[in-house]
Amino acid sequence: MFLPVLLMANLAAAHVIWKTPGSITFASADGADLWLIEAGGGLDAPKASLVRVSPSGTERVVTFSGHAFSPVADAENVYLVVDKDLVRVEKKPPYSWKRIAKGEVWPVGVAVDRDFVYLTNQTTKGLAGGPPDGKPSSVSRMRKSGGSLERLSSSSARNVVVDERNVYFGSETSLRAIAKEGGKERVLLEDAGSSPSLALDGDWLVTTRSGGASRLHTKSGKVEPLVDDVDIPLFVAAKEGTVYLGANLAFQGPGKPPVPAKILRLTPAPPETIWTDENQDRLAAMVLAAGRLYFALEPLGGTGGATLLAIPVSATRPAAVKAGSTR
Repeated sequence: MFLPVLLMANLAAAHVIWKTPGSITFASADGADLWLIEAGGGLDAPKASLVRVSPSGTERVVTFSGHAFSPVADAENVYLVVDKDLVRVEKKPPYSWKRIAKGEVWPVGVAVDRDFVYLTNQTTKGLAGGPPDGKPSSVSRMRKSGGSLERLSSSSARNVVVDERNVYFGSETSLRAIAKEGGKERVLLEDAGSSPSLALDGDWLVTTRSGGASRLHTKSGKVEPLVDDVDIPLFVAAKEGTVYLGANLAFQGPGKPPVPAKILRLTPAPPETIWTDENQDRLAAMVLAAGRLYFALEPLGGTGGATLLAIPVSATRPAAVKAGSTR
């Protein structure tokens, strides 16, 4: 397998952190640690492992039957979706876990603050093979201390992040917000694509959108485009004014070479490519943690397993140029 490296003035490379025969589907940062979903088992017997990647190594914490999504950690627990349930896993051995909300419609997104865990549901209305009238969608929250889900919105929603006042989520092809206590829902961006990736950086909300990425000031409402003309903008990550965008492999049609997967740094300088893959691998996840940008690659077709790599972004300089390949 070819492994991408970053060609820079200081020769910093994308280091291989972990390889799995399965797929890496979701990732989130937890200080210097990462929480990943490793999917496997095929269509007949799907299974999903919650994986912790720390400076001391990689560990499969717990494995579930079915599909899992969107792990997010607080000081004591990791919250994630397993099939139609919201699950809480303790961060310390023996990693006890509990289903705290069951039988949701189509849950995907999870976020946490000090007191609440937030959950999004997509609607099944119009889904091929689904119920004729469909089932409702929602943005909800639940107290960590216990209780039932409180519905804040009936919009179909997927990815979600929260700040001290608001819940931000992608709905259909728009980016929306609603106060944590509920109330009137607001459309922040109309052309956010089918499943915008979201990241909060201080007072800025960073999002992918159709053909690029933007950031929105959560207090003033100012919208600032960051990059355009990106074929498949897939993931964003941001910290202290620096924004990264992961763009997926894109085919251009018969007789044309594909556009490789790449990672762009969008701010503070004009957009520049800091990593690119010369092989036909797809970008499966991307997250920023402790001065490193972690990302997962899978061969096209998804039959060759997945590789987790990291770039030391603290060492990245404006002189960064094209990436090559090595064995």
